[in-house]
Amino acid sequence: MAESDQFPKQRLRFGPFEVDLRAGELWKAGKRRKLTGQPFSVLAILLERPGEVVTREELQKRLWPDTFVDVDHNLNTAINKIREALNDSSERPQFIETLSRRGYRFIAPVESVRPDPPLLPNGAESASSIASEAQSDGPAATTATPLAPVIAPGHARATYHSRFSRKTRMAGLSAIAIVALVVLYLLRPTVPPPRVIGMRQLTHDGTTKLGLRADSMPSEMFTDGTRVYFEKGDSVQNTVMQVSTMGGDSEQVPIPFHFVGLADLSVSQSKLLLYTPVNATETLNVLWTMPLPTGQPQSNGKLAVYDAAWSPDGDWLYYTIGSDLWAARNDESQPRKLLSGEGLLTCLRFSHDGQRIRFSAFDEVRKTTSVWEARTDGSHLRPVLQGWNASCGSWTPDGKYFIFASTRGGGWNLWAMREQREWWRKTDPEPVRLTVGQMSSVSPLPSTDGKTIFFIGSTPRGELVRYDLQKRLFVPYLPGLSADGLAFSRDGSRVAWTTVPEGTLWQSKADGSDRHELTFPPMLSLFPRWSPDGTRIAFVAQEPGKPSKIYVVPAAGGFAEQVTSGELDDSDPSWSPDGDALAFGSLTPSAPKVQHEPIQILDLRSRAVTVLPDSIGYFSPRWSPDGRWLVALDDDTFALELYSFATRKWEQLTNLDSEYPNWSSDSKCVFFSSLSIQSVAQEPYYRICLSDRKPQLLVNMADGGQLVSSTFGLWTGVTPDGSILGIRDISIEEVYALDVELH
Repeated sequence: MAESDQFPKQRLRFGPFEVDLRAGELWKAGKRRKLTGQPFSVLAILLERPGEVVTREELQKRLWPDTFVDVDHNLNTAINKIREALNDSSERPQFIETLSRRGYRFIAPVESVRPDPPLLPNGAESASSIASEAQSDGPAATTATPLAPVIAPGHARATYHSRFSRKTRMAGLSAIAIVALVVLYLLRPTVPPPRVIGMRQLTHDGTTKLGLRADSMPSEMFTDGTRVYFEKGDSVQNTVMQVSTMGGDSEQVPIPFHFVGLADLSVSQSKLLLYTPVNATETLNVLWTMPLPTGQPQSNGKLAVYDAAWSPDGDWLYYTIGSDLWAARNDESQPRKLLSGEGLLTCLRFSHDGQRIRFSAFDEVRKTTSVWEARTDGSHLRPVLQGWNASCGSWTPDGKYFIFASTRGGGWNLWAMREQREWWRKTDPEPVRLTVGQMSSVSPLPSTDGKTIFFIGSTPRGELVRYDLQKRLFVPYLPGLSADGLAFSRDGSRVAWTTVPEGTLWQSKADGSDRHELTFPPMLSLFPRWSPDGTRIAFVAQEPGKPSKIYVVPAAGGFAEQVTSGELDDSDPSWSPDGDALAFGSLTPSAPKVQHEPIQILDLRSRAVTVLPDSIGYFSPRWSPDGRWLVALDDDTFALELYSFATRKWEQLTNLDSEYPNWSSDSKCVFFSSLSIQSVAQEPYYRICLSDRKPQLLVNMADGGQLVSSTFGLWTGVTPDGSILGIRDISIEEVYALDVELH
């Protein structure tokens, strides 16, 4: 009989890697590599037919036969994870070759591996083999060789042998029992992974629940078992809303003053913890307590805090100031500092036994969030989920699981991590993803019975609109395209953009046809700019945990080359008229104010970088098409500044608050949007020409609906014919309930 018949292909070897198909594991040099779920399934399918093309349609039928998913996104993500685990490259593949528009092919030689007999820890053989040897070799096999006995009369000699044999048998049986217990322990069952039973939408009010909160201060939700309390934000103020845990109409909690955030809910004392700003310029807040369902708010006003939460017994108030964690009595007396963390500390959560506290730490430089833990006295500070961009988690009421939000694998999703260990069952400490898809899932809140996870689901969507100056009205532009940062080629024939919410770079004809995807997750692409000859596109890209950098990619598609380096965040590339150089800005994020570095010019031929004179604190550079001028924004005043390459001098073009400047094609005028100081309901758009230096109001962008929001930034643009572009916000933000089984 052939070896392949005796030993099924359960272990395969290629290069330095081995794959255990039954266990679902990838190994290299005796070490297990991280590859599970859909990525491992894709690899297994490719290994079934090495050297053959496996089409994307076949992969879809095998992996998602009856489920509606974004197949292209999921496949691209899975292939990227496989290449990361194999240290493979799409440009010079050693294992997986991509065939454009067709599928994938495994190109390395693959061979079956004869399985080895199972081993116990420390190289011990299996219990069955030990028992077999004990039976065949007798007691002497399990004991040391005894000294020769003293010759005595027959009765004494028989007694000696009887006792010796009994001890030997007992020792052998004990050894077998110990081995059996070890085997039983190693073969004990594994705790089943969390399972999602279903998902329900609780609210249908269409209001913004995340729009006014910064990345470092996520929106909070709390529950008393029957109601879920959450924030609603608009352009004027925040409001506390409530909805039944079973869903229904959202109702407003009457609060007789303006506040900025919901900090905590004390179920035992039936009161909310709110905060209002100390003043218009500070990020610190004054705390207020408000009885439920109605009552008179009260504030001690002794503390200025960033975020806060009550201890489980309600006797202590824990709060943060920047990167420090403090504690005080419930009446805000006896404050004392507990610890100093890394970054801005938010989202304070206590363990079910009240012995530990976890919180999120926002890194202002990397724009990432990590989870940390300490005892409630401030000792034993340690990071949780090392290397994850995770935020705002909560323990289930029984303390078995920690539920959190993370961008691991692309987009914000909910994850569950088993916390409690059980000796009679194996526990997998690796977090399990609960949600997947294009909807961003944040602010997880376990129900009081631990059977439901409430969260805010956000689906960013934008509708492009164009303001017709002649007809003086807004009309749809490229319908169906949810995009940001549109940029047109010099001849106006093609347009580039980044998709919302995926953040991938695309380009097409000006009418939206003949589309080509240029970048892929997890890279987040922003601010595309066409080279003057239309053959290349410069853009800003950021990968999780890394500073943003400027890349250049061929417009027809291909390898995206990183052209800037260093620890700063680089942004806003702008081409020189000859296409040989890029002007760009850099910044060092820090609290309480972002510091912009001088504007730099990168020579793409020599890679030499020069600094534009007297440009420190300026950002968003825009090179004029004729090459004579460059405009930029002052990060102190947001005034529009004009630089002359002839005189090497700066002068102020206008002192109006300016954003997103764009040159006219003849280099005579600059278009820009502004924020009205007089009214938040006005979003004026101006044109200023170099001939008279007088801003001309063209349109109030707010007339086109809710065109700007924190989802898209305050983006505006100009088409080649001079029409003004904006984005109407049609995003969805609602409260959802995820029904789960957490064993």
